[in-house]
Amino acid sequence: MPTFSGINHLAMVTGDMDQTVRFYRDILGMPLVATIGNRPGDYPYRHYFFRIGEANTIAFFEWPGMVEKRHKPAGLPARGWVQFDHVSFNVEDEESLLELQ
Repeated sequence: MPTFSGINHLAMVTGDMDQTVRFYRDILGMPLVATIGNRPGDYPYRHYFFRIGEANTIAFFEWPGMVEKRHKPAGLPARGWVQFDHVSFNVEDEESLLELQ
């Protein structure tokens, strides 16, 4: 079984990257450490990473119109809401990654 050393990143979906930056960077204090997208001739949406801790980030894909702005009470399952994209784990080496696969 491969050894995990943490979660590299969680990838979420946001309909408003500017609002997401204001919340995660400005309110929660998570540094914005990487940005991808919104370049001419490149992927049209933004993909931003915020540092949670050492080698751990939360990332957001901007997908306008995909995330509905409704309140879901805590503890109830999400139905019809797309907000989570994927999780990426830190592993020691490529062999561990292939073993996990």
